[in-house]
Amino acid sequence: MAVGQSELPKVLHIGADDGLLHPASSGGRRIRRSMAERVGRLDDIRYSPRRNGYKPMILSDRAAVYPVHSRTKLNFLRDAFRLGCRLHEERGYDLVRTNDPMGSGIVGYRLKRRYGLPLLIKCHSDYYSSGAWRSESLRYRFLDYPFSIWLLRRADHVQVVSPRIAEDVARLGVDVKQITVASTPIQTELFEPGPDTFERYAAGRLLFTGRLAKQKDIPTLLRAARVLADSGRQFRLTIVGSGELGERLAALARELHIEARVEFVPHVPREELTAYYQQSSIFVISSVHEALGKVIVEAGLCGLPIVGTTVGDISWNVADGENGLLVPPDDPEALAGAIGRLLDDPALARMLGQEAQRSFRERWRCEDMIDTTVALIKRVAKGGAD
Repeated sequence: MAVGQSELPKVLHIGADDGLLHPASSGGRRIRRSMAERVGRLDDIRYSPRRNGYKPMILSDRAAVYPVHSRTKLNFLRDAFRLGCRLHEERGYDLVRTNDPMGSGIVGYRLKRRYGLPLLIKCHSDYYSSGAWRSESLRYRFLDYPFSIWLLRRADHVQVVSPRIAEDVARLGVDVKQITVASTPIQTELFEPGPDTFERYAAGRLLFTGRLAKQKDIPTLLRAARVLADSGRQFRLTIVGSGELGERLAALARELHIEARVEFVPHVPREELTAYYQQSSIFVISSVHEALGKVIVEAGLCGLPIVGTTVGDISWNVADGENGLLVPPDDPEALAGAIGRLLDDPALARMLGQEAQRSFRERWRCEDMIDTTVALIKRVAKGGAD
């Protein structure tokens, strides 16, 4: 069922997280409302653990978020489909959009098959060019990976967040005419530069923000910190985030005898991260696979030089020697060398941070990202791919 040329499409979005419902996620809800104003309607179905206690949230007269309190994410596939059916029969959507080509993609595909709705799948991570993600679990390697490829080939259109991921998806057999680069809108207005002073960049304050997960390879960052400590450099590393590896990482810091130089801060809402970025000297990300890396953009917008690895879209955002420094993944010595270079040369750190702020502010205009995504939604809902 394609929407008429003069009509605005009604869109049902499926996602496997409940970030939009978090009390501090006002910026994310603002983006959702802005998108909904440009279409006929935009509703979200989101997986949410029962313990979070979230209830359906009306964002505007055109947008709402419906948490599904499934016992597990496997149950979510059934429960979200049933809720999607009920909502579609009430409102008559013109498009199903999913947040990934895996769990939410399965729900979207079932709704596509049942109601003949166009399916737009978003691919926002480095699933296909790196074997690091697949090596994290047997499920990823033998179930999620092949099934996601199967889903991508059956979508009406695939939204990717960068040109490199577009190339990956095309290599999997998806027609290039059915792939569009439309990056995730970032709340750029939340992230303003910190003090543009020599003292800020000479303070030796290193920062990482993100999930404490295998993908981020924080052990390599901690081992790089040990190398820096052995070199006699003065620094303090702050790691902001939560995840399944938190206790192990704290234990590793003690084992490396750097616990006095490392501070672990639990998850901080995105709206409150600005203070951490603005008070730091260098942002470090040591991932073994990565996609958009929103934290890189946020840090750069706050004037931080980026030290990152040459994986995924890190190297799309970070130009080595221009707004940051890049090193191979899983190499503590190389990572320590790049960080040490900026600790030894605060003027260089300041120059790279200034360029990160300028280049990211130009590339990541939030309204531009919203416009691009909405234009894609309208096009796919009308049945067009060009």
